[in-house]
Amino acid sequence: MRKILVTYFPTSLLLVILAIALLTFGGCGGDSGGGSLAGGGGDGGGGVIPAAATLTGLSINGPSSMEANSTATYTATASWSDNSTSTVTPTWGVNSYVAEISSSGVLSCHQSVVYDEPASITATYSAGGITKTATLNVTITNKTISATLTGLSINGPSSMSEYGTATYTATASWSDNSTSTVTPTWSVNSQFAGISTGGVLYCQGGIASDQTVAVSATYSAGGNTITAAKDVTITHVPSIPFTAQELSGRAFFYESELNILNADFSLVQYSTYGYPRGDPSYYVTGTWSNLPNGLDLNFRLFDRGPYTVQRIADSSTAMEVAIYQEPWLPYVVTWEKTVPVDPAKLPGTYKQSVEGYTWVFNADGTGSVSIFGGINFTWSVDSAGVLKMPSATGYTAVFYARASSQSTATSYTNLKVGFAEHNTSTGNFYKYFGGYELTRQ
Repeated sequence: MRKILVTYFPTSLLLVILAIALLTFGGCGGDSGGGSLAGGGGDGGGGVIPAAATLTGLSINGPSSMEANSTATYTATASWSDNSTSTVTPTWGVNSYVAEISSSGVLSCHQSVVYDEPASITATYSAGGITKTATLNVTITNKTISATLTGLSINGPSSMSEYGTATYTATASWSDNSTSTVTPTWSVNSQFAGISTGGVLYCQGGIASDQTVAVSATYSAGGNTITAAKDVTITHVPSIPFTAQELSGRAFFYESELNILNADFSLVQYSTYGYPRGDPSYYVTGTWSNLPNGLDLNFRLFDRGPYTVQRIADSSTAMEVAIYQEPWLPYVVTWEKTVPVDPAKLPGTYKQSVEGYTWVFNADGTGSVSIFGGINFTWSVDSAGVLKMPSATGYTAVFYARASSQSTATSYTNLKVGFAEHNTSTGNFYKYFGGYELTRQ
C-alpha cells in the first residue's frame, strides 16, 4: 500500500501568500489589457496620477488712465502650465504720490492734480511654490475743475427815448478769466418803464423831463449769485403841436382803424379786429378838438377811449403819435396820412392784395370787382378826395387813399386805401374792411 503525505498549512499563512501574489501579478495585463486597481491598462502599463498645473504668468486688467478725484477697479488673471487661465486675488500695490489701491483692487485718487501723474500698479500672486508679479502703468489725469462765477456786467445803451426801446445783455466773468453771455433775471426800478425777460427796456411815455432809471441783472451759478446795475437815462421827447389845418377834414389810417376828423369837429372811427376782414367791424362817433396838450378824441368803444394824441415825429406820409387812453398805459403807433384820390390817375385794372380780387376802373366812371362772381358799380371822387363806388347790391364802397400810395405822373401803380362800405340809400355804415392794396396789372 502506497502512503500519501498530506501537508496542512495554517489558514493565516495561505492568506499572506495570496496577498503577495496579487500585489506581484495583479497589474500585469499584456496585450489583453488586464485591469488594475489604479485604473490603468493597455500595452502592459500600470496607471499614473497626473501632476497638478503650475503657475506660469500673471496679468492686470483695468483702465490705463483715470481722472483725479475718482476711482478705478482692477483685476488679476493667472496663466497655468496647462494653458488655462483664471481670475485670482493677488496682493495689490501702487507706486504713486497721489493714489492708493485697496486689497480688492480699487485704485483711488482723492485729490486734485495740477498735471497728469503716473502711477504703477503691481499685483503679486503665489501658487505651488511659484510667485508671479505683474505691473500696469496708469496715468492719473488732471480733472478740469468748473470755473466759479466772479462777476457780472450789463451791456447796452446808456439812454433811450421815452417812446422807444433798448436791448440789454449780460456778461458773466469766471475764475478762469473767461467770460460768457448769460441770461439773467432783469428788473428796473421805475413806475413808467419796464424790462422784458429778454432784456428789452421800454417806456410808457408821459414823462415831463429826462429820467434816470437803474436796470438790474441778477445771475446765479455754482451757488454764487451776483447782481449788476446800469443807469439809463430815459429822455423826454417834446410833442409837436398840431395845427387846425392839419386836422380838419382829414382822415388818418392805422392798421385796423380809420379816424376821420370832420371840419365840424365831429369824429368818425371805423375799426375791424377779425378775419374774414370786416367780421366784426365797428363804427363809433364822437368829437375832436385840438388842445394845448394834444389832439383830443372824445369817443368810447367798449373800454377804449377817449384818446389824447401827441405827435412825436412827422414825415410826408405818416406821423408817430403817442396815445394816452384810459385805463391803458400810453403807447406809440404810426398814423398814416390820407390824400385825395386823383381821378385822372385811376382808370385801369388792379389786383387786390391777399384775396386776389380784380378791380376795374373805366375812364367813363364805370367799373367792376370780381368778388361774388362779379359786381358792377359806378365810381366818382367827392370834394374831399374820397373814392365812392355805389353798386346794384345796395351798398357803396368807399376808398380813402393812403399817402404811401405810389403813382407815376399819369397813373397809380400801387393804390393803398382804407376800405369801408355804406348803405347806398341811407348812407349808414355797413362794414369796414381795413387796409387794402391795389396793384396795377
